[in-house]
Amino acid sequence: MKDYFRGFISAVRLLTVVPVPGAESVKQTSALYWFPVLGLLIGGGQLGIAYCAGLAPIEWPEATALLLVAFAAFITGGLHLDGLADWADSLGCMGDREKMLRVMKDSRIGSFGVIVLIFIIFAKWIAIVRLITGGRTEFIIFAAILSRTMMVDLAVRQPYTRSEGGTGHGVVSSARPAHFLAAYFQCIVFVLPLGGIKAAVCLLFGIMMAWLLGGWSKRKLGGITGDILGACSELSETAVLVSAGFFAGV
Repeated sequence: MKDYFRGFISAVRLLTVVPVPGAESVKQTSALYWFPVLGLLIGGGQLGIAYCAGLAPIEWPEATALLLVAFAAFITGGLHLDGLADWADSLGCMGDREKMLRVMKDSRIGSFGVIVLIFIIFAKWIAIVRLITGGRTEFIIFAAILSRTMMVDLAVRQPYTRSEGGTGHGVVSSARPAHFLAAYFQCIVFVLPLGGIKAAVCLLFGIMMAWLLGGWSKRKLGGITGDILGACSELSETAVLVSAGFFAGV
């Protein structure tokens, strides 16, 4: 039981740059139980910023949305965005499995990575502006929860593809169905009672995006890497936000 709660400390250190005291879990996979909770906390931080911005005498939803996107990027240390950029660069190299893995491991960012980063950040910003103006900011926290849940999904269902190990290997290699079930249970408990049918539909878009990425990774790479998990988080979160932005006007 102690190791389970220490998994929270491991999760915070894995997914954010927030300094927390205490010993980490002996088993890195214990952190997977807490991924949706981290999504809840990060999304809650974004909602807190949105609420404070709403108290200002001048309404400026575009600036508020920019703050929310920046907050998520900074509190995660840009880790997921970095994984997304590395994955995008691997697509652009047009090579075989080994070349794609080399490109993803390269710390330098290429043109494909830059283009995809701009697109994703801009898509998030547009969607959040619409959610703020439409009074549906709860979907921001839903997206944050689902994106971390899908990281657990891929970690459980896909093998780690680098034989030499790497970022995420300790979590993915020992992930079990229990982590999958716990993550989805938390996601349902946190989201559906507050979001209803529209939230369920938006979550489906996020799930489909994650599964498409997982299917591509399985075919092309034989499994996943830490970069793929980061890309999964960003793509599924964006899918939920954009679909929610559509429903905000319905």
